[in-house]
Amino acid sequence: MEEKKTIIIRDEVVVNAAPATCFIYCCLCFAFAASFFGILGEGAGLAVGVLQLSVFVGYTIGAMYILKTGAGVGGNTFFVFATLFGGAGGALSVAGALCQHFGIPFASNLGNIVNIVSGGILWVILYANRVASKTDFFIILFAAMGVSACGLQGFVAPELMGKIAGVTLLIDGIIVFYSSSIGFLGMSGVKVNYGKPFVNPDKK
Repeated sequence: MEEKKTIIIRDEVVVNAAPATCFIYCCLCFAFAASFFGILGEGAGLAVGVLQLSVFVGYTIGAMYILKTGAGVGGNTFFVFATLFGGAGGALSVAGALCQHFGIPFASNLGNIVNIVSGGILWVILYANRVASKTDFFIILFAAMGVSACGLQGFVAPELMGKIAGVTLLIDGIIVFYSSSIGFLGMSGVKVNYGKPFVNPDKK
């Protein structure tokens, strides 16, 4: 008599890591804004750079979990944030501050070039987010403006670009805090509206 085998199939549950990953970005937004407004004082570059490096691992893990949920645009966006603004940005900020202190030549404008290119891809990502919630759309909008201004600051109108970067990243930090908060509330069953997309995903 043939032995019957029982196959048990368990559905894999992938928890949405977007609220936590958003909160990491929220903290960076406020830190950058404070730096541009001159609130942090001397050593701001080094302090912000250390903060960027310290969130790199958590940022990357969050991006991977978001990708596992099937959110391709969101996951890739956070992966860009993790590597360029967390890892590369933090390393360049720390190295630049240390080299300046010890009098070692350092091409700090390299970071500005990365931010200009990153700002460019964020404008592309913004267009992709026309089918996402309004909250996500405005997060990317102000991120694109802020990062672009950060990059241009090293080449064009430093004072003006610094103010634009500070204001836009402060606004972005507030929006991201809202997004992160309603994400956590949603996990407990409290539904808050993210805002309908500008374009219906089914009619894009």
